Amino acid sequence: YEEIDLETGILESRRDPVTLEDVYPIHMILENKDGIQGSCRYFKERKDITNNIRTKCLQPRCTMVEAFSRWGKKLIIVASQDMRYRALIGLEGDPDLKLPDFSYCILERLGRSRWQGELQRDLHTTAFKVDAGKLHYHRKILNKNGLITMQSHVIRLPTGAQQHSILLLLNRFHVDRRSKYDILMEKLSMMLSTRSNQIETLGKLREELVSP
Repeated sequence: YEEIDLETGILESRRDPVTLEDVYPIHMILENKDGIQGSCRYFKERKDITNNIRTKCLQPRCTMVEAFSRWGKKLIIVASQDMRYRALIGLEGDPDLKLPDFSYCILERLGRSRWQGELQRDLHTTAFKVDAGKLHYHRKILNKNGLITMQSHVIRLPTGAQQHSILLLLNRFHVDRRSKYDILMEKLSMMLSTRSNQIETLGKLREELVSP
C-alpha cells in the first residue's frame, strides 16, 4: 500500500493485487507423519544436512564461508515445528492446540505479512484459490482460539474501484487501520459533544460532515 487517504481511511493501491507475483506460492504440507505443518514449495526435495553443519553439542563443523562455497544459496535454515508454531501463536497462545493443516497455513501466511496483514478476499481468490466458504471456516478456527485479529478494510484499486474485505493479522502484529466509517463516527461524536444537550438535527449534521 503506497498511501492512505486520511479523510476516508482508504488505502491506495497502485497495482492490482491479482497481477502481483506471489513470491511464496502456497504448497501445503498435508498430514505429515512427523507432524510438520506449513507451506513449502520444495519440501519433498529438501535434504537434512544438519550433521554436516554442526555437532549434536551445537559446535560448528564449518564456517559460513565454507558452507556457502559448498552449498551456495541452496543452503537454508529451518526452525523446528515447535519454534515456528510458538512464533506464530505468541506467548499467550496454547502450544498444545492442534490446528488443521489449512488453518495453520493461513496463520503462517499472516505471520509472513507482519504488520501489513492479509485481506481475506485476496487469500481465497489468489493465494489459496479456494471458495470463500472454506477459507471462512478455517479463519473461524483461528479467530475462535484468539490467534488473529480482524477488522473491516477498504482499498482503492488503480481502476478507482473500492475493494471491501476483512483485514487479518496475527495478534503480535495488530495495527488499528481505521475505516471510513470509524473516521466519520469520530467526527460525528466530536460535533455532537459541542452542541447543547449533545443534540442536533440530522440535516445539519449531514451538511457539516460533507462540507469541505
